[in-house]
Amino acid sequence: MFDCQNFHFSPELGRQRFQRAAHVIDDNVLNRLLAFALYLLGVNRSDIARTTGRPLDSIKSLIKAIEKDGLAALDDRRRRDTSRTPPPAPQAGPWELFEEQGALVLRCGTPEKQLLIPQQNAQQKKVVLLSAVHSGLLTAADVAPWLGVTPTHTRNLARKLTQEDAVGLLDKRQGQQQEYRVTPEVKAELIQQFVLDVVQRGKTSGKQVAEHLAERCQLELSERTVRDHVRKLGLAQIAGSLPELLTDLKKTPEPDGESS
Repeated sequence: MFDCQNFHFSPELGRQRFQRAAHVIDDNVLNRLLAFALYLLGVNRSDIARTTGRPLDSIKSLIKAIEKDGLAALDDRRRRDTSRTPPPAPQAGPWELFEEQGALVLRCGTPEKQLLIPQQNAQQKKVVLLSAVHSGLLTAADVAPWLGVTPTHTRNLARKLTQEDAVGLLDKRQGQQQEYRVTPEVKAELIQQFVLDVVQRGKTSGKQVAEHLAERCQLELSERTVRDHVRKLGLAQIAGSLPELLTDLKKTPEPDGESS
């Protein structure tokens, strides 16, 4: 039991605190709450009625109702909604995965909460579905049929996506497919441009070769593709020696004794 005889009550602080509480709790409910608190502290019911501005019979009825029904009696049954706090948001339903009009649909509860993934967007579909698996929104068994793999492989891919980002999902065979587009004719032009650049400038780079191929032959090769083929063809090994060898060749006399 609290002994409030020696408490110091500040009317100003009380007013400020009541106003703050009234932003989230209806002031009528606050008034009832204070009345019951005073009753618990041993204040006479007539004094409670006078302090709270309520009729004595109303205070008596309130106390009986709370003792019978608990805190629910603090609410004013005559009012539709005395709480100023927003009602709790409805719980979202389970996630669904299905196909509709050429798109893969990831839906949560209602049509207003759904994500559409075009079926032809293979990488987008893979990233979204594996992210859903990793987040626990869908199971590997839910997603596996849409990716054309087993649930075990689906879990492995979801783990790989988390560890390596989307680049970890790229088909490693793409490098080989790029190789097929670089035909022997294209390789010949690449070698020729590499030699020209080295002879004219003493050095070159993947970026320079790619730019000069685009200017001279209208061949659009990425800087990375040029670098890869320069490495595979061993051209980088001769970049330093080629200018010197060509210079020496020019100085070598022709068989009939005439210098070139």
